[in-house]
Parts: sequence; C-alpha cells; structure tokens
Amino acid sequence: FAIVLQIYTFNAGQTIEQIKIYEQIFDDLFEEITTYFETYPKMNYYYEQMFHPLKYNNKIIANRSYTEEQQVTSSILQKIASIIYFVENDKTLDQLDKDEITEKLDQFITSMVKSKIFLENFNNLKKTFISIPLKNYMQEHFNI
Repeated sequence: FAIVLQIYTFNAGQTIEQIKIYEQIFDDLFEEITTYFETYPKMNYYYEQMFHPLKYNNKIIANRSYTEEQQVTSSILQKIASIIYFVENDKTLDQLDKDEITEKLDQFITSMVKSKIFLENFNNLKKTFISIPLKNYMQEHFNI
C-alpha cells in the first residue's frame, strides 16, 4: 500500500509540476508581448486591435509598420506553436489537463484572431514559416 501511495503521490506531483511549466510558458508569452509593445509604442495600434484595452476605438490606422507587425506576429506564433507541440506530445498529463491548457490557449488566440492585422500577417506567414502542428491547430480551432 505504501508503494502504491508513493507512486500515486509522485504522479500527482509530476502533473502539478507539468501544469506549472505550462503556466510559466503562458506567463512568458504574455510578458513578452507586453514588453514588446511597451518598448515600441508606435506599434500600440496593433496591440489595441488584438487585445481591445479599455476605451479602445476601432480607428483607421494611417501609418502601419508592416515589418514590425510581421516580426511580432511571428514571435507570438512561435511561442503558441511551442505550447501546442508540448501539449500534444506530453505523456504525463491526462486529457482533462490538456483540455484546460488548450481552452486557455484558445481564449488567448480568440482575441488575436479578431484583429485584421493579425489575420493578414498570419495568412502571410502561414505560407512559409508556420509549423504543420500550428497550421492544423489554427484550422481545427479557428478555421483559418
């Protein structure tokens, strides 16, 4: 009985540690995005379109920074692809935990796919730079 209890405790502890790793990946993703837009305030129009902060108004953007848009979109998608890859290949998590992580990821992506700029950059990057698991995930969850 003690051995069974010890194995169960080890498995439960390992699952908790895995979830903490995913939480850290999400935290890093949010922090990286926030830091980027704080560092480059000229790109706030893109942030506002993706995340709709308080008092957001959908105004016409006169001067877009196309290169920077593509760079930040690529960086965000790379982090998302890593999360997707880890969730799909993680053998230590049960399906319920995977579903919770996927739901959190979907909530994050949902706000981004409402942005025309994000979709424009995603579709441009999809042709060449996006991994197959990310393409499949975006097609399955967001039909894009």
